[in-house]
Amino acid sequence: MRPFATPWTPFRLAAPLLFACLMTTPSWADSAGSDRSLQRVRRTQIQAKCAAIDALLEGALAQAGVQPNERCSDEIFLRRIYLDAIGRIPTADEAQAFLDCESPDKRADLIDELLASEGYVSHQFNYFADLLRATSRMRRGPGKPYLDWIKRSLQNNKPYDQFVRELITSEGNILEPDAGAVGYYLRDTGMIEDNMSNTVRVFLGTRLECAQCHDHPYDDWTQKQYMEMVAFTAGIKVGNYYTREERKEYQRLIKQHDMDKEMQRAYRRVNQPLTYAVGGPEHGLYRLPKDYQYSDGKPNEEVKATTIFGDSVDLAFENAPKPRRKRPANAKAKAQGKSAKNQRPPRKYKRIDLDSRAAYAQWMTAPDNPRFTTVIANRLWKRAMGVALIEPVDDIRDITKAADPALMTYLEKQMICMGYDLKQFYRMLYNTRHYQRTSISSDRMAVDEGLTAGPLLRRMSAEQLWDSLATFSVPNIDDLQWETDTKVYDDYQALKSSTVEEKIELAEAYQDRVKNPEKYRALRRKKSRQAAQAQKKAQKTVQTLYQQYKKARASGDEEMIMGMSAEIEEMGFFLDAKGKLRNGRSGYTKYIKRASELNSPERGGHLLRQFGQSDRQQIEASHRDASVTQILNLLNGYVDTRVINTTSTLLLRKILQEEDPVARIKQIYLSTYTRHPTPQEMDEGLRVVKANPRHGYQDLIWTQINSLEFLFIQ
Repeated sequence: MRPFATPWTPFRLAAPLLFACLMTTPSWADSAGSDRSLQRVRRTQIQAKCAAIDALLEGALAQAGVQPNERCSDEIFLRRIYLDAIGRIPTADEAQAFLDCESPDKRADLIDELLASEGYVSHQFNYFADLLRATSRMRRGPGKPYLDWIKRSLQNNKPYDQFVRELITSEGNILEPDAGAVGYYLRDTGMIEDNMSNTVRVFLGTRLECAQCHDHPYDDWTQKQYMEMVAFTAGIKVGNYYTREERKEYQRLIKQHDMDKEMQRAYRRVNQPLTYAVGGPEHGLYRLPKDYQYSDGKPNEEVKATTIFGDSVDLAFENAPKPRRKRPANAKAKAQGKSAKNQRPPRKYKRIDLDSRAAYAQWMTAPDNPRFTTVIANRLWKRAMGVALIEPVDDIRDITKAADPALMTYLEKQMICMGYDLKQFYRMLYNTRHYQRTSISSDRMAVDEGLTAGPLLRRMSAEQLWDSLATFSVPNIDDLQWETDTKVYDDYQALKSSTVEEKIELAEAYQDRVKNPEKYRALRRKKSRQAAQAQKKAQKTVQTLYQQYKKARASGDEEMIMGMSAEIEEMGFFLDAKGKLRNGRSGYTKYIKRASELNSPERGGHLLRQFGQSDRQQIEASHRDASVTQILNLLNGYVDTRVINTTSTLLLRKILQEEDPVARIKQIYLSTYTRHPTPQEMDEGLRVVKANPRHGYQDLIWTQINSLEFLFIQ
């Protein structure tokens, strides 16, 4: 009998046993096409890199006296690569096609096919949304444009270093075309110090949080160094901010239209979407806390942006001119009963725009930064193998040593060599012998700290479970896309193009919305219709450009391709990695969607949250721990209502299309376990169906979905 396989037990009677098992981790452990970004590196080159990785790893294991695991079966590899590459199990048809294929390169072909699919984007988005704490709702502005920007970046296979630079240097209104990256700062509106801590932890694997209030007790960072890092982004304005000219214009409007306080609030409220922006000067200066107590600085002293390690950044600060006359010695402070040391001293440097964020981003993503490349290479190794070479992945220190230093160095060099192309890096990892070995469980690791005989056995994540269950309901879950509501964008464009008089009219209607709500809604609808008409006109123009783009692509005219792409993007549209025209506002079906298309995060009580989806409050806050609510949900919740008791689901329709009970049982095993049943399992399944012809197949499906073999990635 295969690992995980257990004899069938009567429907529902297995609940106590399933509960006990799910609460613990078990102790056992034809050529496909690829997109253009994958074809950039020949497979022979990838194979050479894989051989080098395996040689380094096997040498380290031999030195530790550990024997590598054997090569896993096609069935195990198939299920593993689907879950790791695109975040779901394969359908029965996908499984059968792979298992029937006799090509010696079918594993490499499948890896390329999956990495080129839309499923890759969906699965990677779930990871980055957890890493970046990306949410559908933010305190300042809508979150959807930020989520769309992340997906679009993954869809276009944007190099990781460019992705990070665009996040850090983002500016503009989040509702403008291709400006969704500003959600990175809007997410942390009013928390500039926390944003810096999160940035360094996510992209440099370094925890500076302790130095926010005092010198770091376990590392070399001081509180002053922490504030010098904050200075890189301290000058920008996030959210509801106005320039000096805009404030003057606003004051003029107040006087001209005799606005009272209530009218002013209404005017600001209707114009709020115009303030969902990031911008302002970047002077690279910040002040120490008013209670600063160390000898290397004074309370409220001004400090300039300085990097904590690696090459220093020269921002060419200019000294501020000395004040013409001194203030009365602490006269104001004494009058207010305050201590002199808490008073803000005069500025040491002039406030000039030094583009400090650009310098910050360039320093952070430079290949010679001592941690940037290490962190992303280490993170992706953990994503593929289940355990990182450096654990934890976000607490790297000067004394930190990888489980296999030579391998870690090699991975860093390959990341740089590949131009931070995450798809190619995954492609390299998935093609290694090590990835394709049989797995081990965490309590049987022969070597600590990441040096293992094979990939780590682990449970599905919440998103992997949800997306796998979705394959039972609808076909082609990765490809179902269509346009969704664009109201938030249209309203913004309408407001942006409104005259001052129209904005005042809208504010008056908003102010009176309780007494006359229809008037306010009518004005909103009028402006939205105007914006929708403008969008429709733009779509016609873009379609013409798109036809020219397709001709250029067919002829291989690279210069024309780039020109057409730029024109299309200027109009708020974009071309995905496959050359398809998108407008950044696509989704999946209304009722069954992949986890990446649901709310980020989902509401409490949802299956995703019950199985460990992050609440997006902390970095990588998701978990794979078992709980009582998970078992109850699988036993009596989603599986019952959405899978086995709904005859319209894809799985039951495909089963009922088969006339032979043997073929039906094979279909169930291929759909759930990605393998054929053993002779014993077939006999047991036939007995179940014979004893209960009406519900026997549903009982088998229920039992298998609630089993360890379904919930774990071998």
